[in-house]
Amino acid sequence: MAVGYGRIVIIGSKEVRDFKILFYDYSGNFPVGIERFVDMYLGKYLMNYGIELEPVTINLASNGALNLVLKMMEDDPNERKVILDFSNTPAIKIYVRKLFNETHIPTYVCSLAGDLRIYNMKPMERETALLLRKEHGGFPEIYSRAVKARMKALSDEHLYLLASGLVSGEITMDIQDEENELHLSTYMLGYPFKELGRLKRHFGALKKVAIVGCGALGTFYAIQLALLQNMRMLRLKEVVFVDPDEIELVNFNRQVLFWGDTIGEPKAQVMAERFQRMVYDPVIVRHYNTTFEEIQKELTDVDLIIEGVDRWEVRKRITNFAIEHKIPLITAGVEVIRGHETVYFPNKTYCPYHSINLAEKKDPENPTGCLQIDPSVIFSNMTVASLAILNSLMLEEPLNGVMYYSLKGEYEIYDRFKVDRFSGSCGD
Repeated sequence: MAVGYGRIVIIGSKEVRDFKILFYDYSGNFPVGIERFVDMYLGKYLMNYGIELEPVTINLASNGALNLVLKMMEDDPNERKVILDFSNTPAIKIYVRKLFNETHIPTYVCSLAGDLRIYNMKPMERETALLLRKEHGGFPEIYSRAVKARMKALSDEHLYLLASGLVSGEITMDIQDEENELHLSTYMLGYPFKELGRLKRHFGALKKVAIVGCGALGTFYAIQLALLQNMRMLRLKEVVFVDPDEIELVNFNRQVLFWGDTIGEPKAQVMAERFQRMVYDPVIVRHYNTTFEEIQKELTDVDLIIEGVDRWEVRKRITNFAIEHKIPLITAGVEVIRGHETVYFPNKTYCPYHSINLAEKKDPENPTGCLQIDPSVIFSNMTVASLAILNSLMLEEPLNGVMYYSLKGEYEIYDRFKVDRFSGSCGD
């Protein structure tokens, strides 16, 4: 919501119980709950974002539901409209297909049959539709019995992937880069990528994790760790947040846990409080409103460091600490429309000095902040943070290498993603 413009219609038909909308406990009507959450924590703070949120609770299987949504979409012919289907029920996907046939509005469908894929639904020739059915289980054009049967038994990992940010913002919007050049969204994206291997069910070895840097990347690291913990894919006992900064208004366009009346409060403290409220089970949560150098002695016993700082020199100091104490490290960097992520496991992967040539990196003399309300800023942070967690913790073998990301779609195989793999490791 923090990056939206215009009207967002939340459509659903089910009641929920004991559900957490980020750090807000909720039971009841889900679309209405989303509206209340936005009004409570965002509304009066995000006037300049121009968001109008409209909840609609309907039976999506009925013809009346189809006509209702069609009329809503006809309200303003000048609106640029997008339909995003996050459902996991074949009947609703058939409904979305009917909606697309009636409106021809760009429609993005999540397929959870076998793995996660996002499809840009568009009119197709018969030959193209048959090819999709053969290669990808039939989405978006063909809803076969086999796909319906497989969708009835979704695993937790797919639900996590659906929420990861790889699939939502950047893939459903046209993006302008620094030169105002327009880049269209991709046609289809699947995860995991072929070079990455299989996903595993859980990563149970982690007990204590430190997130250093509670800005944009740190926000999405915290959300994903909380989600994995709630889904029993992690069994964290303690999480530590470290950041010396206080919350500013300009953080709101991408640091999504800081909505509400938090301006002037310490980032690490607010992040810790929100994380504590997001997780269902008891977890020890600590925070240090200070720099990494001042607190590093307290982190020698952690099982993993996840860094989300925005300065190369600080990243070097964190990396040196991880190498010295043989602590696994997830590290990533983000620009406005691109980023990278890599992981260091002692004796198992390369360290950042070898994988991303960390020693050669230098901070700019006059760094600038992200003051512009630009969707690409938050999309880049969502996606890179998602990649970092998925490729480090949720693969059977973590990526020994680097995954690069660019909204420009400049890479050969996956357009927006590139995988560099290495053999060997540091610390042998």
